[in-house]
Amino acid sequence: MNFAQASNFLYTHFFHYQEQGMLNNFSLAKINTLCHYIHHPEKKFKSIHIAGTNGKGSTAHALAAVLQTAGYKTGLFTSPHFHCFRERISVQGKKIDKKFVAAFITLYQDILQKVNPSFFEVNVMMAFAFFAQNKVDIALIEVGMGGSLDATNIILPEIAIITHIGLDHTAILGNTLEKIATEKAGIIKKNVPTIVGDVLPDVMSVFQKIAQSNKSLIYEASHQYYIQNLERNCYEVIHQKKKQRYRLEIDVKGHYMQKNLPTILLAIDILNQKNFFITHQQVKQGLKSVCLRTNLRGRWEICNRNPMVIADVAHNIAGIQIIQEQLKAMHYHQLHIVWGMVQKENAADIMFLLPKNARYYFCMPSISRALPKKDILKIAKKYQLIGNYYTTVNQAYNTAKKQAKAKDLILITGSTFVVAEVLK
Repeated sequence: MNFAQASNFLYTHFFHYQEQGMLNNFSLAKINTLCHYIHHPEKKFKSIHIAGTNGKGSTAHALAAVLQTAGYKTGLFTSPHFHCFRERISVQGKKIDKKFVAAFITLYQDILQKVNPSFFEVNVMMAFAFFAQNKVDIALIEVGMGGSLDATNIILPEIAIITHIGLDHTAILGNTLEKIATEKAGIIKKNVPTIVGDVLPDVMSVFQKIAQSNKSLIYEASHQYYIQNLERNCYEVIHQKKKQRYRLEIDVKGHYMQKNLPTILLAIDILNQKNFFITHQQVKQGLKSVCLRTNLRGRWEICNRNPMVIADVAHNIAGIQIIQEQLKAMHYHQLHIVWGMVQKENAADIMFLLPKNARYYFCMPSISRALPKKDILKIAKKYQLIGNYYTTVNQAYNTAKKQAKAKDLILITGSTFVVAEVLK
């Protein structure tokens, strides 16, 4: 079996949430069976486990960049992907090798068909095997969805991180912040330190209770570090206890990195307590080169200038709220928004936050769970969002480019899949 055949096997044989939507039978049984069959590769490398509604991907990439800079062979597992599932699995910033994928699927196709896992579970199994074979020093493992029953949750990490709690995937994880927090707190394990980032006090109490029952030390990142945004991509860091001040530059341009930075810096502190050796200079160098070292895409990514074109994968309430903040800090004549979504219970709540003074180019990403034309236009009319509908993402984007003037801003957002089609 070659890579094309292996890829086709993966896409045609296994349930694919990215394309198809909700699957209700969440369990660790299948991933445990698969990893037992291949001699538990997840036990052969150190890891950091990262959950959260927003910020978990960019936090994982930033930590990976710092660890690579410090000389550690670093694995990175994230989801979803933009163009090919190989983007989800990398070592030292290089995607998983096509030959490894082909050989892996060829070798294990029988057990995969017998167990019948989801596409995501196969990705997790493959990532763990790839990291073990490459003898990584450490891997950053991003939770796919939730925490307790996510397929990644069979690892015993050095650190558990929960970046942020917001309303997303409510049909699966629960319709309150407390319910979602309880599900994400499933990654808290006995005697494993847990870092919690941007959360409300009521939610923090959920984590504290579960951490206490697991004898896990829990840290609120904001109690350790205070971050002030000085200028574009530059932040002042204040260590609350040591009373130290210094500046950091980050090549990830989204304002949300201000919320992620305390978590990232505290994770590095804890790694250093665990016999890693990461210097302040390596932290600075790593954060200045996150996108370069790890191929992070779609986070307030500038795709063009004159007119300015920015792509951002924000797709829930918290993500759009951050975009609102970012837009206030920018100067432009007219705002053009290319907007498409996947089907969500709170789609109307998300679109309610969109600016009324923009011109909209509504569209559907080419996946089966895209929010249909009639729904997106109904919500747009309700909230007086003025624009037209286009049959494809590229048609919407190309029309926006034709209509925008040099000092205008085109924003592509609403879904990872909309951004992926433009970046392609």
